[in-house]
Amino acid sequence: MDRSRYAFTLVELLVVVSIIGLLIGILMPSLKGARRGAKRTVCASNLRAVGQAMRMYLNDSQDTLPRVEWLPTVPTHDPPWPSIAETLRPHLQEDAGAQPGAVAVFECPADRPGFIDRGEPNGYRSYYQTEGSSYGFNIFLNGQKLYNFVRRDGVIEYFGGQPAEEEIYLLRDYAPFHGGRGSAQPFNFLYIDGHVSDLER
Repeated sequence: MDRSRYAFTLVELLVVVSIIGLLIGILMPSLKGARRGAKRTVCASNLRAVGQAMRMYLNDSQDTLPRVEWLPTVPTHDPPWPSIAETLRPHLQEDAGAQPGAVAVFECPADRPGFIDRGEPNGYRSYYQTEGSSYGFNIFLNGQKLYNFVRRDGVIEYFGGQPAEEEIYLLRDYAPFHGGRGSAQPFNFLYIDGHVSDLER
């Protein structure tokens, strides 16, 4: 009895492997984009939670914004001012595994070690690892009363009129975490009114 044997030839195997490789090549950019978008969404959610904490802080301080260092590891005041994470910590739930003064909502998932060479003294560590926050506070708002700030001549001149709360940002990503290396734009901004936008207005 003649029994026929069926098996893949080398050429057929190479064709199948090539097709699989092509499909992976097509899908990988989409997967990277989806991961990047997911991290950006988590980052925006974190900033909204920080905005709620800031609103509670402002209620306690009669609308006077805090005085905080831009980079707590490289302070510019003597004695150093606290970090934004330390300042808002009483209004947020602490991350049990974090360093003192750090809370989970201050960590952007895209702020990863080695993404940016920050130079000394912080090198390739993430901003969250060194500063307790992936977000920097708008230093022009340090110690300002909101009502007085929006009525200042310089501010009115910059905005072309008295700005509204949705036009002034409180915090932003320290670096363009949400784009590829060398990208100039992808920052998340938290505005005074609590909304988060990907570009400063």
